[in-house]
Parts: sequence; structure tokens; C-alpha cells
Amino acid sequence: MGVFLSSGYAAVGVTKAEVEARHAGLAGIVAITETNLIKDLISKLIDALSDGGPIRGLIPGWEDLAHRFLLRCGEIHLFKFGKDSGTTTIFELLLHCNDDEFPLWLAGETHSKQDLLSRVESLFAHDPDRVKNWVGDDGYKKFWAICVQNAFNPALY
Repeated sequence: MGVFLSSGYAAVGVTKAEVEARHAGLAGIVAITETNLIKDLISKLIDALSDGGPIRGLIPGWEDLAHRFLLRCGEIHLFKFGKDSGTTTIFELLLHCNDDEFPLWLAGETHSKQDLLSRVESLFAHDPDRVKNWVGDDGYKKFWAICVQNAFNPALY
């Protein structure tokens, strides 16, 4: 029984030949035939990558940049239709992107415009200065209108 790992995907019961047959770009990837070796392999990789350091730090989920963006307190680097579009906040993204530019793919997840609007609408009443800080007074008014046009009512908060 083998395990194939790629970008978080695991398939049990594959051989090296099956991995290579799946796609020519996978040639040279080795399939592991003993699943109980995975923990040992990961431990050895971590040792090598960390220069054998006895203390290792992990970034907590709430500090993850994608998470911070979705929580309305961080920025992401945006690529629209394959072109570098600079850095943006969730507010700027929603204010300046057209409907045909959604959904947003971010860190392995897809987010619709409705999903992103649902994450920000409550800030209009609770923390309007945060919204205005990113998009200004005019942007705030336009953003409010976008929420209402999309069946969200910031006034309810």
C-alpha cells in the first residue's frame, strides 16, 4: 500500500508507476509504500528544514495572512485575470471589483462576493472608522450602497 502526497492531497494504494502515469509532470515523485513511515519522514524533513533547531515555531491560524484578510484586518496581493493588481484589503476588493471578477480564490478556498460582503457588513455600525480608514468617506457611502444592492443591510447592526 502506498501513499501519494501532493498539495495536501493523499491517495492510498498507489505505486510510483501509477503516480507517473497520472501525469507526466509527476515523474520523479516517489510513492511511499509504508504508511507508518510518514511520521518519521515528516519528522526528518522538519529536522532538515529547521537546521536541527530544538525549538520550532508555528504561525497560529489567526496570524495567517488569508485569515487576517477575511477578518478585515489584513491585506492580500491580488492577481486579476493573471495580471498583478497590487495589494488590497477586503474592503477595497469589494468596492473596486466588478461582479464578473468573483469568486475570489484565496489560500485554497473560493469566496463569493456574497460571502465576502457578509464578513464586512456588521462593521458599518460597529466600527465605521475601520471601513473609512481603508476606503475613505466616499468609499464608505459607495460600499454601503453595494451592500444594500446585494441584499445586505448594514443598518440592522
